[in-house]
Amino acid sequence: MAFDPLAYLTTRRADYAYLLGLYLGDGAIVSKTNRLEIALDSRYPAVVRSCQLAMQRLHPRSRVAIRRKGEGCQVVSSYAREWMQLFPQHGAGPKHLRAIRLTDWQIQIATEHPFALLRGFIESDGSRFDRKVGGRIYPAYEFANESADIRDIFCWVARAVGLVFTVPKPNVISIARRQHVATLDLHVPLKARRSESLG
Repeated sequence: MAFDPLAYLTTRRADYAYLLGLYLGDGAIVSKTNRLEIALDSRYPAVVRSCQLAMQRLHPRSRVAIRRKGEGCQVVSSYAREWMQLFPQHGAGPKHLRAIRLTDWQIQIATEHPFALLRGFIESDGSRFDRKVGGRIYPAYEFANESADIRDIFCWVARAVGLVFTVPKPNVISIARRQHVATLDLHVPLKARRSESLG
Protein backbone atom coordinates (compact mmCIF):
# COMPACT_ATOMS: atom_id res chain seq x y z
CA MET A 1 0.00 0.00 0.00
CA ALA A 2 1.39 3.38 -1.02
CA PHE A 3 2.39 5.77 1.75
CA ASP A 4 -0.08 8.67 2.05
CA PRO A 5 1.52 11.60 3.93
CA LEU A 6 -1.76 13.41 4.56
CA ALA A 7 -3.39 10.29 5.95
CA TYR A 8 -0.31 9.57 8.09
CA LEU A 9 -0.18 13.08 9.54
CA THR A 10 -3.94 13.52 10.18
CA THR A 11 -4.09 15.66 13.37
CA ARG A 12 -0.31 16.25 13.44
CA ARG A 13 -0.15 18.62 10.49
CA ALA A 14 0.74 21.71 12.54
CA ASP A 15 3.67 19.79 14.04
CA TYR A 16 4.70 18.78 10.55
CA ALA A 17 4.54 22.36 9.21
CA TYR A 18 6.74 23.48 12.12
CA LEU A 19 9.23 20.64 11.60
CA LEU A 20 9.27 21.35 7.85
CA GLY A 21 10.42 24.92 8.57
CA LEU A 22 13.16 23.61 10.87
CA TYR A 23 14.19 20.98 8.32
CA LEU A 24 14.40 23.42 5.42
CA GLY A 25 16.45 25.74 7.60
CA ASP A 26 18.93 23.36 9.24
CA GLY A 27 17.87 19.79 8.59
CA ALA A 28 19.09 16.77 6.67
CA ILE A 29 18.26 13.10 6.21
CA VAL A 30 20.95 10.44 6.32
CA SER A 31 19.49 8.19 3.66
CA LYS A 32 21.51 5.07 4.54
CA THR A 33 19.98 4.98 8.01
CA ASN A 34 16.68 6.87 7.46
CA ARG A 35 17.78 9.32 10.16
CA LEU A 36 16.30 12.80 10.29
CA GLU A 37 18.70 15.34 11.80
CA ILE A 38 18.04 18.98 12.66
CA ALA A 39 20.95 21.10 13.88
CA LEU A 40 20.05 23.89 16.31
CA ASP A 41 21.80 26.55 18.35
CA SER A 42 22.56 25.37 21.89
CA ARG A 43 21.82 28.86 23.23
CA TYR A 44 18.11 28.25 22.68
CA PRO A 45 17.16 25.12 24.64
CA ALA A 46 13.45 25.91 24.24
CA VAL A 47 13.84 25.58 20.47
CA VAL A 48 15.72 22.29 20.87
CA ARG A 49 12.96 20.99 23.15
CA SER A 50 10.19 22.12 20.78
CA CYS A 51 11.89 20.35 17.91
CA GLN A 52 12.29 17.19 19.98
CA LEU A 53 8.61 17.16 20.96
CA ALA A 54 7.39 17.80 17.42
CA MET A 55 9.61 15.02 16.07
CA GLN A 56 8.35 12.64 18.76
CA ARG A 57 4.71 13.44 18.02
CA LEU A 58 5.21 12.88 14.30
CA HIS A 59 6.74 9.44 14.86
CA PRO A 60 5.93 8.30 18.41
CA ARG A 61 7.35 4.80 17.89
CA SER A 62 10.90 6.12 17.44
CA ARG A 63 13.21 7.52 20.10
CA VAL A 64 14.32 11.11 19.60
CA ALA A 65 17.94 11.77 20.56
CA ILE A 66 19.80 15.02 21.22
CA ARG A 67 23.57 15.19 20.91
CA ARG A 68 26.17 17.93 20.90
CA LYS A 69 28.02 18.66 17.69
CA GLY A 70 30.95 20.99 18.08
CA GLU A 71 30.71 24.31 19.85
CA GLY A 72 27.24 25.72 20.31
CA CYS A 73 25.30 23.15 18.27
CA GLN A 74 22.84 20.44 19.26
CA VAL A 75 21.46 17.89 16.81
CA VAL A 76 17.96 16.48 17.28
CA SER A 77 17.55 13.17 15.46
CA SER A 78 15.23 10.22 14.94
CA TYR A 79 15.30 7.03 12.87
CA ALA A 80 12.19 6.19 10.80
CA ARG A 81 11.50 4.98 7.27
CA GLU A 82 8.77 7.60 6.97
CA TRP A 83 11.16 10.57 7.15
CA MET A 84 12.32 10.04 3.56
CA GLN A 85 8.73 10.31 2.36
CA LEU A 86 7.72 13.12 4.70
CA PHE A 87 10.67 15.26 3.61
CA PRO A 88 11.06 14.61 -0.14
CA GLN A 89 13.40 17.61 -0.43
CA HIS A 90 16.27 15.45 0.86
CA GLY A 91 19.15 14.88 -1.51
CA ALA A 92 22.89 14.89 -1.92
CA GLY A 93 24.74 18.11 -1.17
CA PRO A 94 23.70 21.46 0.33
CA LYS A 95 20.12 22.60 -0.28
CA HIS A 96 21.21 25.87 -1.87
CA LEU A 97 22.94 23.93 -4.67
CA ARG A 98 19.81 22.06 -5.75
CA ALA A 99 16.18 22.83 -6.47
CA ILE A 100 13.86 22.87 -3.45
CA ARG A 101 10.14 22.69 -4.23
CA LEU A 102 7.16 21.85 -2.04
CA THR A 103 4.90 19.02 -3.15
CA ASP A 104 1.16 19.59 -3.53
CA TRP A 105 0.43 17.93 -0.18
CA GLN A 106 3.08 20.06 1.54
CA ILE A 107 1.54 23.20 0.03
CA GLN A 108 -1.82 22.10 1.44
CA ILE A 109 -0.35 21.72 4.93
CA ALA A 110 1.54 25.02 4.66
CA THR A 111 -1.71 26.73 3.67
CA GLU A 112 -3.50 25.17 6.64
CA HIS A 113 -0.73 26.03 9.15
CA PRO A 114 1.30 28.96 7.78
CA PHE A 115 2.41 30.35 11.13
CA ALA A 116 3.70 26.96 12.26
CA LEU A 117 5.87 26.86 9.14
CA LEU A 118 7.04 30.45 9.67
CA ARG A 119 7.89 29.63 13.28
CA GLY A 120 10.04 26.72 12.14
CA PHE A 121 11.83 28.93 9.63
CA ILE A 122 12.50 31.64 12.21
CA GLU A 123 13.66 29.24 14.92
CA SER A 124 16.11 27.57 12.54
CA ASP A 125 17.48 30.35 10.35
CA GLY A 126 15.88 33.48 11.77
CA SER A 127 16.17 36.06 14.51
CA ARG A 128 14.14 38.71 16.29
CA PHE A 129 16.21 41.87 16.58
CA ASP A 130 15.73 45.02 18.63
CA ARG A 131 17.25 47.87 16.67
CA LYS A 132 18.00 51.13 18.43
CA VAL A 133 17.47 54.11 16.13
CA GLY A 134 17.51 57.65 17.51
CA GLY A 135 17.23 56.34 21.04
CA ARG A 136 14.13 54.28 20.26
CA ILE A 137 13.76 50.51 19.97
CA TYR A 138 12.38 49.06 16.73
CA PRO A 139 11.93 45.28 16.74
CA ALA A 140 12.18 43.24 13.56
CA TYR A 141 12.37 39.64 12.40
CA GLU A 142 14.90 38.41 9.88
CA PHE A 143 15.19 35.13 8.01
CA ALA A 144 18.47 34.29 6.28
CA ASN A 145 19.08 31.32 4.01
CA GLU A 146 21.45 30.70 1.11
CA SER A 147 18.81 28.88 -0.93
CA ALA A 148 16.77 31.17 -3.17
CA ASP A 149 14.08 28.48 -3.34
CA ILE A 150 13.76 28.28 0.44
CA ARG A 151 13.64 32.07 0.70
CA ASP A 152 10.89 32.03 -1.92
CA ILE A 153 8.88 29.57 0.19
CA PHE A 154 9.30 31.82 3.24
CA CYS A 155 8.16 34.84 1.23
CA TRP A 156 5.20 32.97 -0.24
CA VAL A 157 3.95 31.97 3.22
CA ALA A 158 4.58 35.44 4.68
CA ARG A 159 2.71 37.04 1.80
CA ALA A 160 -0.17 34.58 2.20
CA VAL A 161 -0.78 35.73 5.79
CA GLY A 162 -0.43 39.41 4.92
CA LEU A 163 3.07 40.06 6.26
CA VAL A 164 5.04 42.74 4.43
CA PHE A 165 8.76 42.02 4.05
CA THR A 166 11.83 43.61 2.53
CA VAL A 167 15.15 42.25 1.30
CA PRO A 168 17.76 44.49 3.00
CA LYS A 169 20.71 42.43 1.76
CA PRO A 170 21.28 39.27 -0.28
CA ASN A 171 19.87 36.10 1.27
CA VAL A 172 18.04 38.02 4.03
CA ILE A 173 14.29 38.63 4.40
CA SER A 174 13.22 41.26 6.94
CA ILE A 175 9.81 41.83 8.56
CA ALA A 176 9.88 45.11 10.45
CA ARG A 177 6.46 46.78 10.32
CA ARG A 178 5.26 47.10 13.89
CA GLN A 179 1.91 45.36 13.41
CA HIS A 180 3.52 42.51 11.49
CA VAL A 181 6.21 42.00 14.13
CA ALA A 182 3.39 41.89 16.69
CA THR A 183 1.61 39.25 14.60
CA LEU A 184 4.70 37.05 14.53
CA ASP A 185 5.17 37.60 18.27
CA LEU A 186 1.82 35.86 18.77
CA HIS A 187 3.06 32.73 17.01
CA VAL A 188 6.76 32.53 17.97
CA PRO A 189 6.99 31.75 21.70
CA LEU A 190 8.94 34.32 23.69
CA LYS A 191 11.29 31.76 25.24
CA ALA A 192 12.02 30.28 21.82
CA ARG A 193 12.91 33.51 20.02
CA ARG A 194 16.45 34.19 18.96
CA SER A 195 16.55 37.67 20.39
CA GLU A 196 19.47 40.00 19.93
CA SER A 197 19.96 43.74 20.26
CA LEU A 198 21.58 45.85 17.58
CA GLY A 199 22.93 49.27 18.45
